[in-house]
Amino acid sequence: MRRTSRLARGVAAALAAAAIAVGVAACSGTDGGDDVVVDDARVNDARYTCLLDAGFAVTRTDNGGIEFVDPDDSRSADYEAALADCDAKLADEGLLPAGGDELLREEYAVLTDLRTCIEGHGYALEEWPSEDVFVEGDGAYNALAGPEEIEQERVQELCPDEHAALGEL
Repeated sequence: MRRTSRLARGVAAALAAAAIAVGVAACSGTDGGDDVVVDDARVNDARYTCLLDAGFAVTRTDNGGIEFVDPDDSRSADYEAALADCDAKLADEGLLPAGGDELLREEYAVLTDLRTCIEGHGYALEEWPSEDVFVEGDGAYNALAGPEEIEQERVQELCPDEHAALGEL
């Protein structure tokens, strides 16, 4: 299975880690009142190095994102956990805004809307956790995991509003 991380991510994983690349030039988040401006290139460089150090054979996409190919989906959970750990380290280093339960709950709502839209277009997706389980797991769930790979461009085409909402996180 091919997983592509989002370019600017305020909290550990989702997407999904890795399932959708959202090109955002810069975004702001809050951490105790301090604004953090996210530099996508720096974040992806640091995330790429962190994932390599964690033992994942990730590659860079043409748009600067990070891609992890897992044909038999045997390392998916490990990858999601490593991505969450890397993003937490990046937040500690000030490269990403700190997460927190409130931000995770916001991310969950946006991802749930996206899933509903995708399923409405006939795609089957794996079971989605409850909001509490999502938050307890630091958002380390692939919102678009399913038997059929869904390319980022297709997601954007089918669900433009929901896809755009990811960039607002």
